[in-house]
Amino acid sequence: MNIRKLYFVLTLTVVILVSGIGNMYVQRKGEHGWVFHIFTQKMSAKSNQHNVAGHVDFDYTFVEDTDSVSMLSTVKFPIGTKPVSIDIVSAGKSYNFSPEIIYVKPKGKMSLEYRFKISFPFSIWNEIYESPLPFSLQYNTILQETEHTASFGYDKSKWGANQKKMLAIIEIIKYNTNKL
Repeated sequence: MNIRKLYFVLTLTVVILVSGIGNMYVQRKGEHGWVFHIFTQKMSAKSNQHNVAGHVDFDYTFVEDTDSVSMLSTVKFPIGTKPVSIDIVSAGKSYNFSPEIIYVKPKGKMSLEYRFKISFPFSIWNEIYESPLPFSLQYNTILQETEHTASFGYDKSKWGANQKKMLAIIEIIKYNTNKL
């Protein structure tokens, strides 16, 4: 092993150990190139026009072949709610997506749990985590012919720690996929 590769491996090992990201994701190389799966994270409700759960759970999967990230999220809505779109709002920009519904199941007497999938380019994912301000997820729905938005986001105190960890994972993806 030459000196450059040894230095890279040692630097990467230190980053993983210091940042505490080792248990946040898995990576594998297969027929679609590198695949990284980042385990479930949570965001708290920030604004809520109807009775939505107090948080959203979400995870990411990056696939090298498509240079894209899929975000799967799980959130509860009242029965009768029709999901329309999901926005990622970051640093004054808003990215709008039509979600794919993975499943819907009853949750309690008056709610349904939805599992959604949206996909977007790696560059957008990198951008939202490079911003010093936390991004938010906005779920746009229709309930009884009225539009509603449920917004979820990080507290600023939680954003700093999460942002650093996610940027370390993004950096590892860049190393593995020759984006640096």
